[in-house]
Amino acid sequence: MSYEAEFYEDALEDAIFLAEHEGDEESKLFIADCMIQLERYEEAEKTLLRFSEFAGKSIPYHLLFGLLKTNTGREEEAIEEFRKIFFIETTFEDAWVFRMVARFFIAGNFILMGKTDLARKEAGLAAREAREPEPFFESLNALESDITPELLDALEDMRLLAEEEEEEILSDMLRRDKENL
Repeated sequence: MSYEAEFYEDALEDAIFLAEHEGDEESKLFIADCMIQLERYEEAEKTLLRFSEFAGKSIPYHLLFGLLKTNTGREEEAIEEFRKIFFIETTFEDAWVFRMVARFFIAGNFILMGKTDLARKEAGLAAREAREPEPFFESLNALESDITPELLDALEDMRLLAEEEEEEILSDMLRRDKENL
């Protein structure tokens, strides 16, 4: 067993304990997150369905469900799940980061489906969600650690698309900053 797998096995035990004793959203969803990282997809899906009270209300719930569907080859269902994030009302100040990440995941799914034009459009929308350039590119880099090896090629394609549009993204951000002054 790899170090990473051991970490997630231990984290899963902790998450189960916390969910039983604390019962908060974060600990419940962390169970599914660990299962996804351990590629225990059937268990992860059952867990997410068991916590369906978060559907339509929780951005992390839909991110996890979309990631699960992506990793099990259900790209169209994953896109639908990620899109639900845009309709969740929240007062969370940094919700834009989650919307941006959802756009990246949607773009990744379009790449897996061979729909590069739609992927490019979503990457552009991700850039427009970004309020700062650094989180945009950090999120793109961080996605590599949150997905299975099957998506790494798609992510590399998405990175190339983002780099092609980097100048436009940065100039849009600068223009918005000037407008807000």
